[in-house]
Amino acid sequence: MLVRASRLSTRDDGFSLLEALIATSIVTVGVAALAQLAGWSLYANVQARRTSIASVLAQQKVEELVAEAAAGGLVPSPAGTLASDVAGYCDFVDRTGQPLGAGPAPSGSAYARRWSIEPLPASPAHTSILQVLVIDLRHYAAGNAVPANVRLPGDARVVAAVVGRAF
Repeated sequence: MLVRASRLSTRDDGFSLLEALIATSIVTVGVAALAQLAGWSLYANVQARRTSIASVLAQQKVEELVAEAAAGGLVPSPAGTLASDVAGYCDFVDRTGQPLGAGPAPSGSAYARRWSIEPLPASPAHTSILQVLVIDLRHYAAGNAVPANVRLPGDARVVAAVVGRAF
């Protein structure tokens, strides 16, 4: 019977310090990327929620205006009602969707709703265009103008055509 001499290994089993450092660096980069993705995801979720609330508020106002139009109670709006707070064509809502009233922005206002009513000229059916703009006031510092032609995340605009009575 032949007996083989066992080989003596000069290499120890396991990982070297350099291998452990490289593996740790790779894992750290991956975790940092996931943390950044989670932060971005949270931001996108908050903005989507605000935009959804603004869209619902705009649609509710359009439905109110359509009901007024059916009753013959709509009056054409003056120019610029979407660009600034015009009495009778603007109100404010808190962050939960509860109306706070018109006038200067009450404490706790999160959204401003502005609307315009524009009759189409020479329309035999007395068609009017209703526009509702909901602005997320958290984007704007107190006292700053809110431009009507700029839509930021959290804002919403709904446009509807109403066929009804003459003004």
